[in-house]
Amino acid sequence: MVNELEQKDWPRASGTAVYFTRNEDHVPASLVNNLKYNETLHERNVLLTFKYPDQPRVHPLKRLEVQQISPSFWQMIACVGYQESLDIDQIFTACNRKGFTLYEVDTVFFMSSERMEAKT
Repeated sequence: MVNELEQKDWPRASGTAVYFTRNEDHVPASLVNNLKYNETLHERNVLLTFKYPDQPRVHPLKRLEVQQISPSFWQMIACVGYQESLDIDQIFTACNRKGFTLYEVDTVFFMSSERMEAKT
């Protein structure tokens, strides 16, 4: 779907949008809703997924995977050990180490709520 989004000539907002997603294989609802209501994409768009491996700590150099998936979209997977507390500054630092600079002043974060409902 990201490639389909790139094909349309969306108006672009400056800066970077980070969309939290549970599944790196899906476009998050927060991105879909942003397009629906604001009808714009940011210059850079990040799909960020957190994974929790079965280990107490993750080495800082192995904390983040960054992959460009289209001209203006990146997939990031952040790994956090079960004894760690991760704050967003650690993500900014890990991005810088990977050559992808995030600036606090021009980065906006989007989250969506995912619910499972039973059919009756």
